Amino acid sequence: MTPVKKTNRDICEGPLLRSMLLYIIPLLLTNFIQIFYHTADSIIAGMLCGSAALAAVGAAGTVASFLSTFMVGLSTGASVCVAQAVGARDEEKLKRTIHTILWVSFIGGVLVCAAGLLFSKPLLVATDTPKEILDETARYLNCCFLGYPFLIPAVFINGVLLSMGETKKPMIFSLTTGSTNVLLNFLFSGPLKMGVFGLALATVISQVFSFVLNMWALIDKKGVVKVDIRKTVFDKGVLKSIMLLGVPTGIQNSVVTLSNLIVRATYNSFGVAFLSGYSAAQNVLGIETMVFAAFIQAASVFAGQNYGSGNFTRIKKSLFTAVSCLVVFGVLFGITTLVFGKELLSFYITDSTEAVKYGLLTFSFFSIPALLSGVCNCLSSATRGMGVSLPQLFVSLGGAVCLKLLWVFVVFPLPKFHSPAGLLLSDPIIWALQALATTFIFIVVYKKKKSQKAK
Repeated sequence: MTPVKKTNRDICEGPLLRSMLLYIIPLLLTNFIQIFYHTADSIIAGMLCGSAALAAVGAAGTVASFLSTFMVGLSTGASVCVAQAVGARDEEKLKRTIHTILWVSFIGGVLVCAAGLLFSKPLLVATDTPKEILDETARYLNCCFLGYPFLIPAVFINGVLLSMGETKKPMIFSLTTGSTNVLLNFLFSGPLKMGVFGLALATVISQVFSFVLNMWALIDKKGVVKVDIRKTVFDKGVLKSIMLLGVPTGIQNSVVTLSNLIVRATYNSFGVAFLSGYSAAQNVLGIETMVFAAFIQAASVFAGQNYGSGNFTRIKKSLFTAVSCLVVFGVLFGITTLVFGKELLSFYITDSTEAVKYGLLTFSFFSIPALLSGVCNCLSSATRGMGVSLPQLFVSLGGAVCLKLLWVFVVFPLPKFHSPAGLLLSDPIIWALQALATTFIFIVVYKKKKSQKAK
């Protein structure tokens, strides 16, 4: 067994807080860069193309997520396999894992592209997307899906790099591709007057650029492990491991997104003003989500590598550190959005006071309670890092699907709850229940895995 070279930060030994900070800080910077550019995109869409364009992009997001989310979930399982191989310091296994991941990601990207081109408009119609934005939204989606044969492999490769402890290169790549996306958005939507289609075209070009950069990092001879793209192998054993971890996560994401797609018709029923305000608020809350994502990613990688090395005490300590930091940030960010909500929304919405009102309503239900969702995902990621992902599927089916649909079709129609506020209320309740369930699952899995390793 050829040992894997150490990364510039050792996740399996040394001072835990220092190791986690060295891992998280570049990842946070990466996420902040992505937030900035995503925010810039939305501002450009709202200012140069109008609030209807912002609503169109928001409506497109749910459909795009539904058609691609299974592959994104599968990439999570692939990343855990990489982390465990790195923790065990087995270079040959790591190479086989990476090669298999490349095959899976390329095939998956082509399949998602085909599905998007075939089904995006029917899904928009099925979810009652307002007619005034239907054609623009469909055009936006069709263009975006042409980039998925590059986007999906880029997502997988980025996950590989992060699981090996490499966070600096993804940060640089994010800065480079994000800058490209914003500049092209401004050019296409401004001087060239290409509207929503210009936003989509800019996205596709930046996705291709991201793929090129991530692939270059993977085959760089100075990396953690030397990967020769000309000698790729497809390992059935590795594929099985990826599927065991990734398929439940992929199904979980797909079912949850399907539930959101069904619910989207209810959101759409409140009109363009509500969609604009809700989309703008979600863009602001995306800052919180991106920061949470850094801690969630850290929880997964630290759990995966330390599980590979058999260091269970460090799994528990790293999870506690990640969750504590997440909660502190969630409370501070939530207070900020509640106090300065109108000012934050003004960056996105300039032509509708009614849309601003709905954006503030969204903040009131999501700002602080969203940290419960972050805690839930941290616990789920740590559990997945130990090689168990199936229980999280049932948590999602029970919460984000069954309870959400029950609320929409049983509770929401009641006169007392039949309003935007009544619709938004379901999320905080579900997040709280899911956080309790994932805490219990982590404790059970941790004790069982630790006992098995001790034998």
